[in-house]
Amino acid sequence: MRVCQRLPLSMAATGIALLFSLAPGRTAAPEYVPEQALVKFCPGTPASEVARAHAAAGSAVLDEIPQIGVQIVGLPPGMAVDRAVAHYQRNPNVEFAEPDYYVEPATMPNDPYFALAQRPLQALGATSAWDITTGSPSVVIAVLDSGIDYYHPDLQWDKFILGPDFYNNDNDPWDDAGHGTIVTGVVGAATNNSIGIAGTTWLNRILVMKIAGSTGYASWSALAKGITYAADQGARVANISYAGPTSSATFENAASYAYGKGVVIVASAGNGVDPPQYPAAYPEVIAVSGINGSDQWTDGYGSYIGLCAYAGAYTTQNPFGTPYYYGSWGGTSVAAPYVAGAAALVLSVNPALAPDQVRDIICQTADDLGDPGWDQYYGYGRVNLYRAVLAAVDSLSAPDTTPPAVSITAPQSSATVSGATNVTAAATDAVGVSAVEVYLDGALLGRASAAPYAIPWDTTKASSSSHSLQAVAYDHAGNWGVSAPVSVVVDNGSAVTETFSGTAGGRSGSPVYSVLVSRSGPLSASLSWSGSKVNLNLCLYDAGGALLAQATGSARPEVISAPVSAGTYRLQVVAASGKGSFTLSVTHP
Repeated sequence: MRVCQRLPLSMAATGIALLFSLAPGRTAAPEYVPEQALVKFCPGTPASEVARAHAAAGSAVLDEIPQIGVQIVGLPPGMAVDRAVAHYQRNPNVEFAEPDYYVEPATMPNDPYFALAQRPLQALGATSAWDITTGSPSVVIAVLDSGIDYYHPDLQWDKFILGPDFYNNDNDPWDDAGHGTIVTGVVGAATNNSIGIAGTTWLNRILVMKIAGSTGYASWSALAKGITYAADQGARVANISYAGPTSSATFENAASYAYGKGVVIVASAGNGVDPPQYPAAYPEVIAVSGINGSDQWTDGYGSYIGLCAYAGAYTTQNPFGTPYYYGSWGGTSVAAPYVAGAAALVLSVNPALAPDQVRDIICQTADDLGDPGWDQYYGYGRVNLYRAVLAAVDSLSAPDTTPPAVSITAPQSSATVSGATNVTAAATDAVGVSAVEVYLDGALLGRASAAPYAIPWDTTKASSSSHSLQAVAYDHAGNWGVSAPVSVVVDNGSAVTETFSGTAGGRSGSPVYSVLVSRSGPLSASLSWSGSKVNLNLCLYDAGGALLAQATGSARPEVISAPVSAGTYRLQVVAASGKGSFTLSVTHP
């Protein structure tokens, strides 16, 4: 009788069961084909022994996969599959036996418009993400918008929490602009209810607050009230599909407050191209640009872009007197809620994650588009719901011992730099990068805690010679990685000294001298004069007439200094008393 290496029960089946256990709200389904098992005998087992094993179990071979030697065995009526499998596993001639497990298809909600009209949501990996989690009611998403049509058939469920109206200062967030109803549907329309559309999340509760009226415009004070209220109510994600070119210290303080209480803030990057749009440009906010169905950039760009999503959605809408409760809408207003939904799914898997960890997971699992790595149009790429949720699952596993990967992306090795510049670094980590430091010749130059990791460098303070730059990246587990050193040459040229002579006071007036500066650096001027009872003052102005520095008194010489950038500057010699001759010496980069 032949003995072979026997294998344990298929781990693939166990893994599938684990994934499904993370997805609440599912209808129970059988784990495996009833009255059937899969059996593989050890190579060389005599046919008589195979027949003897089947006869002992009372089973019969229904089919076979001859390429791999696996038999599909039919069991006697009423025999439990696990009992039959155990019987075969006790036979030393059997390499393995296992149930014929079912593998479910990617989760497809029964909402009738999902399959045909919600291609963007499918392309972001939603169905695969839902195989792992469809969300958690304990992770609340706050939507700060124009309110909600709470009579809409897809927006009437218990998952929607009607919050305050900060526009009219009452408790009725009815949507009289339509924008909020559109956005809320993308985030989390009631899903798998045989009505309308699917939301990015199924089970996460949605806290709806009204911060705008029928005109669609929102004030910073209303947004600040909304985000602080959301934080105090325990929301973990906030979506703001509003953008404008002006910033607000009030809202930035409110965003910092919410961020400190664990809120992941997501905002649209606007539908234009410049200037920077707020609140998306604040460091506490994940800024979302827009792409079309061909993955081409359409809207929103800048150094603050985190990632992109489709600027198109078939979603809920106010009927406004028509029978159409759904429609197609575009812009970054519908791109941002896809990302807000991703953040909620990630937190549904691992609610212990901090906002910066959620940001890192979503950005670093995105599908890279545009230039390799981060760029100002696509950020880190198109949000991928499935990969983000998988990374959240991984964050629950064994402690992270893998250091981040980091490299200096600018300036390039052997580059020549001058004036004020930035040292930028790219860093990636399996879970998330917490900070990046840049060192100049072994001394800390600066630290950045959010991508893109850019450290300002005033090269005029360095000698005109070769210098070494190196970056260090840290992750949330305390691991750190070091980049390869980059050697650059600083060349700020030689300082230029100009000398002027003249007289001041009396009828000679106040001489003015124009100085053209070609690069950034320090400018210094020294004034000396002769004559009795004379007091001369020296003033430095920029091209717009703003006073940058001034020397007054009777010291000889009078000296002023100021950091300047390339441009034209004006030096004026003024006689406070008396009349005298002077010499003015100006040194600049």
